Amino acid sequence: MRKQILSITIAAILLATACTLTLPELTQSANLPQRAGVSQLGRGALTNYYAARWKSSGTSARSIAIAPDGTVWLAADSLKGVEGIFRFDGNDWDYYDSCAGAYATTIALDGAVWFGCIGQALRFDGTEWTQYTMRNGETNNCVYAIAAAPDGTMWFGTDSGLRRFDGEQWTIYTAKNGLVDDYILSSVIAPDGSLWVGTGQGVSRFDGEKWTTFTTEDGLAQNSVWSIAVAADETLWFGTQNGVSRFDGVNWTSYTTQDGLADNFVWSVAASPDGTLWFGTSRGLSHFDGESWTTYTTADGLPGEVVSSVAVAPDGTLWFASSGGYISHYIKTLER
Repeated sequence: MRKQILSITIAAILLATACTLTLPELTQSANLPQRAGVSQLGRGALTNYYAARWKSSGTSARSIAIAPDGTVWLAADSLKGVEGIFRFDGNDWDYYDSCAGAYATTIALDGAVWFGCIGQALRFDGTEWTQYTMRNGETNNCVYAIAAAPDGTMWFGTDSGLRRFDGEQWTIYTAKNGLVDDYILSSVIAPDGSLWVGTGQGVSRFDGEKWTTFTTEDGLAQNSVWSIAVAADETLWFGTQNGVSRFDGVNWTSYTTQDGLADNFVWSVAASPDGTLWFGTSRGLSHFDGESWTTYTTADGLPGEVVSSVAVAPDGTLWFASSGGYISHYIKTLER
């Protein structure tokens, strides 16, 4: 299904405005994850970091981003108040509480780190924080997804549409313009420069001029798409509530628990430089090498059953967040 795009450029009316923030001081140090030891997971070593307060407060790391220098950034939200931005430099954790309901984070090509929160997006260039408020009339928008394009353009998926920022102007896209749905859960930039957006009603692709939508009728496993990743072979992978789907530009292929996936509810998908993929599900962590599946659960040493976020570092090691207040760093042992 193809629809012509009609864009709304925000120039004079600033629905998103910027202001400089003072870098927050480290607060509530008891909330910071502490190293909880190293254990074995399959053919690899697993280093777990645990924050006891996180478990009691319902804190969950919704998104993990890893900078080229290996710095780990977490966007965490909570049911009872322990939420915000966490940074790990390899030795110490830092906590910034300036992002209520932190849902998304990504690294832009200029090295800046972006975060999506309730009613705002934050940008950190290493020294200075810049805030962009996200409002729809009197209502704060929740920013659930962020994608950084090669030309520096930033895309923000919210609960009321998509916002594009070119560094100066904002453009808003909604279902009226061609999106399959305004409630956006995930997004990614494909190798050809197109934007892919996951919603609760399917996936929409934007090539810069028009939108194309894909749903279960086209081969998608399920229409609620929580995560999208680009594999090393440039295929696209979509994590849904009923399995994971692969799209090679022509054909759709879906995988479920019948194929070896840990659970059909896939929260997060991450692509590794070696061409393999990792999937965070509601019942464990799955790894797919293109032919066979390997699943890790609490029975194998996984610290928590629900894996809400997965990210692969530049060195190929894995970071993931699991239930119970754990952040884990996994180094897989190479087979000889």
